[in-house]
Amino acid sequence: AGTFTEKSIWLGVPLKVEDKTIGAMAVQSYTNSKLYSEKDIKIMEFVSNQIATAIERKRMEEELKRLAHYDTLTEAYNRGYGLELLQRQLKLSKRNKSPLLLAYGDLDNLKDINDEFGHEEGDRVVPERWEN
Repeated sequence: AGTFTEKSIWLGVPLKVEDKTIGAMAVQSYTNSKLYSEKDIKIMEFVSNQIATAIERKRMEEELKRLAHYDTLTEAYNRGYGLELLQRQLKLSKRNKSPLLLAYGDLDNLKDINDEFGHEEGDRVVPERWEN
């Protein structure tokens, strides 16, 4: 790391995804008090674009993983991921010769609520009942 001098110059560029700023990247010249060239600015903009793209890609991967594993209404494990975890736990229980407890929940009359009041109302009821 360099040392701060009064002649140091900063160059900063935003990290943008589409038209949304998600951060900033800045560099400081410790040894050259000259202004950054247009080429330096273009390189920083290119690098900041690559960083912003990588950050957004990682965020989207995490969101896809969440959507693949969790129910959007209850935030509980969805059926597919629940079955996957159950299979892992069954194998672990068998290997360790340890008991396994499985709890299962069901919401009575959800079909009747959906049929009578519509799926929007059913979607509103599910999280309420899930928390209780």
